[in-house]
Amino acid sequence: MPLLKRSKKQKKRFRTERTLKARLLDKPKYLLILRILIVVVLITSISSVVYWFYHRVSDLNDLEFSQTLEDSYDFDYEPLGYNKNEVFTLLILVDLEDDGRTKVDDFVVIQIDSNSQEAFVFSFHPDIYFYLYEYSGSYESVEISRVRDLPVVGDLHDPPRPVSYTYHQLQEFLAIRFNGYILIKGDLSKDFNRFGNAEALGDTLKSDMSYEAWAKENNEYWINFINTLSIFGALANKDKIPELESNLEVTDLYGFVRGFKDISLSDVESVYLKTEDLTEVIDERGDQVTFLSETKLDEALGNHVRDIEMEREQARVEVFNGSGVGGLGARYKRWLEHLGADVIRVGNASGDWDRSVIYVTKSGEFDYTMDRIQSLWEKDVEIREGRPDFVTTGDIIVILGADF
Repeated sequence: MPLLKRSKKQKKRFRTERTLKARLLDKPKYLLILRILIVVVLITSISSVVYWFYHRVSDLNDLEFSQTLEDSYDFDYEPLGYNKNEVFTLLILVDLEDDGRTKVDDFVVIQIDSNSQEAFVFSFHPDIYFYLYEYSGSYESVEISRVRDLPVVGDLHDPPRPVSYTYHQLQEFLAIRFNGYILIKGDLSKDFNRFGNAEALGDTLKSDMSYEAWAKENNEYWINFINTLSIFGALANKDKIPELESNLEVTDLYGFVRGFKDISLSDVESVYLKTEDLTEVIDERGDQVTFLSETKLDEALGNHVRDIEMEREQARVEVFNGSGVGGLGARYKRWLEHLGADVIRVGNASGDWDRSVIYVTKSGEFDYTMDRIQSLWEKDVEIREGRPDFVTTGDIIVILGADF
């Protein structure tokens, strides 16, 4: 009897399995076709989106910024471009009202180092005054000016050069070579936030704020703005891109934004002046104005201006002034230190040097540092292996000639 029961169970299980198989085999073929169609539609849709996105980005790459540095302030300010393996420094200038004359309502300097994955954002209020310098046989300060008025002073040149003069003087004061600049003017500044997801540019520039509070808030605005920039925002507002003025390629700005976003927010430093860094002085018209010295500026920048690749090479740099221009060696020391170099000595060169020369004691050992130092020259500078004919102890010896 037990055997008979097991046989019935087996038969029942067999019939159930056969029924299931039959149902599976008898499913309409259109379901399989439907699945195939769904897969084809998905692949086609994704391909179309990728194709559309690629060509829209290509359209952006074909756009060009307006150019204003063609008026050139006696120098050939070729943009250094974006290279993810090098430090990149961008100057952003803002003129909120397009009244026919350029002025500075806001400026910010942003430097990123993709090697160390660090960045800093630095600005100070455009109503702060500082020394303007000229080189003409001797090195001397000629007057003080506030940042806001730099384009006005440049506009008085013949030919007028408001933007390049501003660019030049901010470089000289900060002792930082900019890779390029971007100028945002007039109506564009009112809706510039459309490229990202930040409040309208200018809303942060409140006149009742202290200079320190203003700089803090301004830095935070730009950190937030760049982090919210998106390719879709650029695509939606691509007609605005040609209204921006810059000496960079559009692709350089893409690279800069990507490089900035790759850096953790915790590694982006907001650098600003403290109230005690500023002093009150009397200008040539007898007015009391707020003044910033180079010493206080350098203290504020501190260790933020650095280059991890230069630190790894550990090249010791000496600077000797053979130009006949007093004080040029000390001034160039600031440039090198803000570049990230270790300057161990500054002095006067033996004799007069018509041309600048850079000596390197061991060829090939300090290539990155040499490239960075050479970037401070607008033109090619002579490189020699060895040492000059006077006592030196550095690995790299920079001699400033009359051509500099």
